[in-house]
Amino acid sequence: VAALAARRNDAPALLVATRFFHNYLREAIKRKDVHALYDLFYQYRTLAMDLIDRPDELRMLGKRFRYYAEQAATNGVTFAPQIAGFDLGWVVLEATAKGSPAAPDLLTEVLALRHLGSTGPAMMLVKAKLILGAGLLERGASDLAQRVAADLSDLPADLVAQTANGLMAMQERAFWEVTDRQVNFEWVSAEHRAHLGRFAALVGPTLCSDV
Repeated sequence: VAALAARRNDAPALLVATRFFHNYLREAIKRKDVHALYDLFYQYRTLAMDLIDRPDELRMLGKRFRYYAEQAATNGVTFAPQIAGFDLGWVVLEATAKGSPAAPDLLTEVLALRHLGSTGPAMMLVKAKLILGAGLLERGASDLAQRVAADLSDLPADLVAQTANGLMAMQERAFWEVTDRQVNFEWVSAEHRAHLGRFAALVGPTLCSDV
């Protein structure tokens, strides 16, 4: 409904539809329903494609992504920011590819999701940021990639390199259970993997091996 409203330039209907979206996110957080958040973030991500030429609304979507991810973490659903990192990172890459002026602001929202906690790194969020940084390099947005590298500079270089190598070594594109997404969060296709090594080298001096 929200996507159709966006395509028709029906601003009031889009506003109401997205407010319902936020209601569903709030209820999922209250119930600590990770599966619902997983699906809702994915749908929110797909909506971004219908807003890609509307930078103000795209910026608001980024802020809401971060807000609900952080609210979920505060409510004990600590995996939510890691899901949001992958989905909002994907939106940043699409916005960058389309030349959207919202891309730098969307990146700010991703980088605000903290990958270091009291128990150590949130490795899925680290992977999301590595994939994002590599994708930005591939798209020629080296200034934005440098921002991601600076954000990850609080991690040991060998951990960054090891994680990038693990992403490059992944062989299974499809997740091994049936999900709405089907594509594994960590999947990076062969033609894009070289950029992971380039990006990891920006973060620290330990270089990744070719896989």
